[in-house]
Amino acid sequence: NFKQDALMPGAVMAGSDISIASVGSLRAAEIASDAAKKLAIDVYLNGVRLAFGDDFSIQAVDKIRLMVDTMADDRLFIVLHNAA
Repeated sequence: NFKQDALMPGAVMAGSDISIASVGSLRAAEIASDAAKKLAIDVYLNGVRLAFGDDFSIQAVDKIRLMVDTMADDRLFIVLHNAA
């Protein structure tokens, strides 16, 4: 299943977890390894695709962690591949 949506996380410091539950969640198998995680989700910040590992990481089936700060009006666009 493929799911996508945009969300506005507000002002969030780098290293903080952001819930993506409003978009959906990943299957547990999708976060079993870094190789699977890299294919499981695409994250865009204000239209710019973020790199897995460098710009964001997956913390749980419904949480990501950005390695960059966000501002109040920033928009995240989340694309889940093979969503639960």
